[in-house]
Amino acid sequence: MSVGGAESVSGEHAPPLRLTQRPELAALKERLHKLQAGWCKTEKRCATGLKALDEALGGGFALGSVHEVLAPAFGVAARSLALRAAARLLAHTPPPGGAGGGKSAADGYGSVRYAATGGCRCCVSRGATAAGRGPGDQESAAVDPDGHKWLLYIDTGGDFYPPAAAQLGLSLERIFLVRRPRRTDALWVCEQALRCPAIAAVVLSIHSVDSYVSRRLQLAAEIGGGLGFLLRSEGGSGQTFATTRLRLDPLPGARSAACRLRVTVLKMRGGGAAEPFELALPLGAERAKRDLDAERLAPAEKAG
Repeated sequence: MSVGGAESVSGEHAPPLRLTQRPELAALKERLHKLQAGWCKTEKRCATGLKALDEALGGGFALGSVHEVLAPAFGVAARSLALRAAARLLAHTPPPGGAGGGKSAADGYGSVRYAATGGCRCCVSRGATAAGRGPGDQESAAVDPDGHKWLLYIDTGGDFYPPAAAQLGLSLERIFLVRRPRRTDALWVCEQALRCPAIAAVVLSIHSVDSYVSRRLQLAAEIGGGLGFLLRSEGGSGQTFATTRLRLDPLPGARSAACRLRVTVLKMRGGGAAEPFELALPLGAERAKRDLDAERLAPAEKAG
């Protein structure tokens, strides 16, 4: 006999219901999943042109977001991937007619504008530049009315090579190169640039980022609407507020114009766990530039 409903007729205890077995909780979980999936489908994304990666990311890197790329054993792959995505994003915005400031072709960097020790010219308007201001100033400068945008690369290691960036399809006159070896300075510049709507993408190489800084950078990217890439050299343990976290591991093989990588999606907002997959990534090769040129010509050919 049961006593207070605790035992069944046979004297055995009735097994407790798991949280997932409760009808109201299961229904709520399903509703949240549908809402999250629908929200992710409406996000604007930047395709990389690498089919396997774009499919794993739901169409490409989400705009208005920070993305962590971990490559402890192969940092050049992370940099090439970030610059490839930035090149495709810039290809869909008109080139600048001219922006003052920075150095010219005479300094050996082509048309790359850079600041070695000065402030970050991250907010650009036609014919003028404005230095980034305090963290609380979200509208520190005017945006070019014609929609011109730039890539801001924070070179903490002093190893940025403009010719390689050009081979990936980037126009050097649309790059702002900031040399800030100090971690605090680099993070400050990164946050201000992410807030600026005139910056299409920000790339920062850094060893590690704590959850507090990760949250600040993600919020800044949501304000600016561009892409933020954190190229990390450590394993990526710990909490992150980045939209995605990828890990790139080199695979053995003959050296060629493209390297073979194993890509693991460690985190993707709104997406489930995905199995690691193999990716052939062009490293500054002509193939990447040809792919980008073909994408630029496609709309003109359809119109013709």
